[in-house]
Amino acid sequence: MIDTFSFVDSDRIQLIQAGHTQQQNETFYLLNLYALAGASTARRTFFRHLHNILDNMQNIIDLDRFIISGDFNYSHLRQSDVTTSTSQRWRSMLSQTFYNAMNTGDLQDFPTFQRKRGTDYSMPTIDYIYLRKDISIGLCDTDISPLPSIWSDHSVLSVHIRMGTSSTGPGLWRGNPTYASHSKLRTHLELRLQKLMTGWQADLTAQQKWEQVKETTRRNTSNEANTITQIPASPSSRLPDSDLAASSSADCNP
Repeated sequence: MIDTFSFVDSDRIQLIQAGHTQQQNETFYLLNLYALAGASTARRTFFRHLHNILDNMQNIIDLDRFIISGDFNYSHLRQSDVTTSTSQRWRSMLSQTFYNAMNTGDLQDFPTFQRKRGTDYSMPTIDYIYLRKDISIGLCDTDISPLPSIWSDHSVLSVHIRMGTSSTGPGLWRGNPTYASHSKLRTHLELRLQKLMTGWQADLTAQQKWEQVKETTRRNTSNEANTITQIPASPSSRLPDSDLAASSSADCNP
C-alpha cells in the first residue's frame, strides 16, 4: 500500500508512505529527490527548502522510519562541492540522524553517474540512499548496478532492509527485533537495568517499577542503536567484523 503526499510543493521531491495492507510490517516513509544541477546558489536553496519541509513534518509523520534517496547532484567526496552546494542544516541533519546505506558493502565511494564528453569521462558519486539510524539496524545488503548508457547515465542503487513487524496496539514502543542479536547492546542494557533496580525506593509499586523498566529499555535501546549503525567509511579505520554485519547475514535470509 503506497500513498503519495500532495502537500510537498515541488516537482523535484516525492514523498510516499508505504505500508502493508494487512499491517504485517511497520509503515515507513520514502522521500525521493532530484536536486538541481545548475548553480550552487540554486542547489543550496533547494536543500534549505527540503530541510524545512522535513522540519515541518515532525508532528505529522514518523521521521524515525524515514528513507531519503535520489540524485543529490553533489558528491560527498568533494568537500568544496558539499559546502557550496548544500545548506549547513541539511548536512547536520544527514550526519547526525541518518546513515549512508552504501557504507554497508564499502560502496560509499563507488561512482553512480557516468557521462562521456569527447575523450573525457565524468564518473562522480552523486546518488545516495540515506536511512534513518533507527531503521538502518535492519539493513541487510546493498548494491549499485550501472545501466546501459542508452537507458540512463545513472546507476541503480538498491538496499535490502528488514523493516520489522507491525504494531499490536496504539502507543506501543517496539525495538527492532534485530537489536536482540547485538551483544554490546544487550550488555549495555543489562547494566542500565541493574543500576535502575538498585536505586529503587521501597515505596514504589510494582506498576511504577514496570513503567521505569519500560522507559529505561526504550531510551537506552534507541540511543545505543544509533551508535551501532555508525560504521567507519574507510576500510583502514573499519572496526573488525561488527555485530551489525553478523546479524545482517543471519537475520536477512528469507
